[in-house]
Amino acid sequence: MINLLPQQKKDQLMSEERFKLSVIFGIVILSSLLSFALILFALKFYLLSQLEFQNNLLDQKMFENPQIVELEKDIKNSNKIVTDLDSFYGKEYSLSEILGEIVETVPPGISFNSLSFESIKEGQYKAKFSISGLSTTRESLLEFKEKLEENGSFKEISFPSSIWVEPVNIAFTVSFKTIK
Repeated sequence: MINLLPQQKKDQLMSEERFKLSVIFGIVILSSLLSFALILFALKFYLLSQLEFQNNLLDQKMFENPQIVELEKDIKNSNKIVTDLDSFYGKEYSLSEILGEIVETVPPGISFNSLSFESIKEGQYKAKFSISGLSTTRESLLEFKEKLEENGSFKEISFPSSIWVEPVNIAFTVSFKTIK
């Protein structure tokens, strides 16, 4: 068969045919996507109804079995106890951690004779410490004071002014409060 149409007409017919094919292809894809969306929508409602049915069935079984109800009460009671313990221990502080920080601030030449500790609930402060001891030199005692002040956990650090008079073998006392 011989096609005697001019080239321009052939191109026009070819482009019309491609346009028709693309429209048909678009309609097929669009209808497929629409069908898939409707299937998913129906599946969603089916699964939600099954879930509701299973939840109702579970609720019925729970009320039929008194052991499950008793177990649920025990679990709630245990959870309350654990929460109370966590709250209690959350308010407490670690004395060993505070003592460790105090020991880190002690320079050579300082020794402690006594350490007293008092738990307080005074604003942000949690404990009050009083330390008495001996310092071989005034410089060691001054270094100890500076290290206590540098540490952010110790506040209201108080040395009696009379201890700074002696140059060596100084018996000192210091008191401070902790925020930890």
